[in-house]
Amino acid sequence: MTISITASAATYTSDGLTLGPYYVKSGSDGIYFETSSELTVTVRVDDTITTKTEGVHYTVTGAGTDSGYITFTAGNAPADGAEIRIERSTPITQTLTLSQAGTFSPSNVMGAFDKLTRIAQDLSRGSGGGSGSGTFDNVPMTLDPSGDEWDADSKIIGNLGTPTADDHAATKAYVDTVGGAAQVSADAAAASASAASTSETNAATSESNASTSATNASSSADAAAASVAATNLPSSIAGQALKVLRVNAGETAYEHVAASSHAHIIGDVTGLQTALDGKAASSHTHAIADTTGLQTALDSKVPVAGGVTLTGGFAGTGADLGTITTGTVTLNPVSNDNFMEYENDGAHALDITGFTSAIVTITNGSSAGAIDTTAFDLVTGDAFTTVNLDVFVCTAKQAIGGYKTLFVEAV
Repeated sequence: MTISITASAATYTSDGLTLGPYYVKSGSDGIYFETSSELTVTVRVDDTITTKTEGVHYTVTGAGTDSGYITFTAGNAPADGAEIRIERSTPITQTLTLSQAGTFSPSNVMGAFDKLTRIAQDLSRGSGGGSGSGTFDNVPMTLDPSGDEWDADSKIIGNLGTPTADDHAATKAYVDTVGGAAQVSADAAAASASAASTSETNAATSESNASTSATNASSSADAAAASVAATNLPSSIAGQALKVLRVNAGETAYEHVAASSHAHIIGDVTGLQTALDGKAASSHTHAIADTTGLQTALDSKVPVAGGVTLTGGFAGTGADLGTITTGTVTLNPVSNDNFMEYENDGAHALDITGFTSAIVTITNGSSAGAIDTTAFDLVTGDAFTTVNLDVFVCTAKQAIGGYKTLFVEAV
C-alpha cells in the first residue's frame, strides 16, 4: 500500500455523552494501525492528562483495516470539553526475512516499507510532526495540543549555554546570579529608604529640640532679668579696689566699704587655710568667691584640739552596704557612717580602714558564705555561721599602730 497521509495521531473533543466510535482510520483518511497495542489513548482536562487502558476504559475495532476506531466503555465517557487523543506508536522492529533465490513477495516488501514509514511518522510526531498539533504521550520536548508551546514532560533540559539574547533560555545559575544581584539591590534600596526615613525623623527631632532649647533659653533670660530686677541693685556701681558691696544701715541702698575692716574676700580657696588660720577668732564675714578645693582645705583642718565633751551622746544615720556576694567589705566610717549593715550572700572578707571604730550588722542571706577575718589581729566573741537569717552585730576597731580587733555577737 502507499501512505500519503502523514498523521500519526487523531484528536477529538468530548461532549460528555458520546462513547464512540472515534475513528482512527476511515478509508483513505486517518491513521493506519496493524494492532490495537500500537495505540495510546489519553484524555486531557485542562492541564491534567490521563492515559486510558484498553479493555477497561475503551475497546478497539478494525485493527489492520481501513475503518479502525475506538469506543469508550459504559460509564467511562470523557467529560464535556475534554480532549481525546489517539496516538500510534509503531514498534521499532524489522520482522521481514528475505531468503536468497526465494520467492519474491512484493506485498511483504511493501509492508516492511509501510512499517518503516509509520515508524518515521511516529518519531516525527515527537518533534511536532504527524498531526501538526504535537503530542502529550510522555515523550519529552513535544508541542502541546495547542501547538503554541513545548512540553518537556517534567524533564530537565540540561547543558544550556549562557543566554545572550532576550529570547534565549536561561540556566538556573544565570537566573540565581541575576536574581541574587537584584535581591542585593532591593535590600540596599530598602536599607537606604529606611535610613532616609530615620534621618528624616532625626532631623525633625533635632528641629523640635532646637526649638525647645531656644524657648528654654528665652525663658532663662527672662527669669535672669526678673531675678536681677528683684534684687533692686543700682544700675551702676563705682568704687575702689579692695572694697566690698554691702547693704547700708538703713537697708535702702548698697555701698562700698573697705574690705579690711569688715570682710575677708577669698578669691581662690587654695588660700582658705591662711584665711582661716588668721581669722579664726574674728567676727568678720568671709566671702568665698570660688569653692573649688574647699573640701580639701576643710578636711585638712582639725576643728577642735583636745577632744569634745558631749552632754547628750551622738547618733549616726547608718549606712546600708547592700548585698555582698564576693570580694572584701572594708568598713570606712569616714566615707559611710559609724553604723553600717549588709547582707551576707556569698563568701567574702571583712576589714576596716582608718584609726576609727565601726559597728556593723551582718544578716545571712539564702546563699550566705564564710567570712574571712584574717585582716584583724584579734577576733573574739561568737563564730560566724552560714545559716539563713542568722544575724551578727560586730564591733570593729583600728588603733594607733595599725592594730585591728573584731568582736562578734550572735543575735
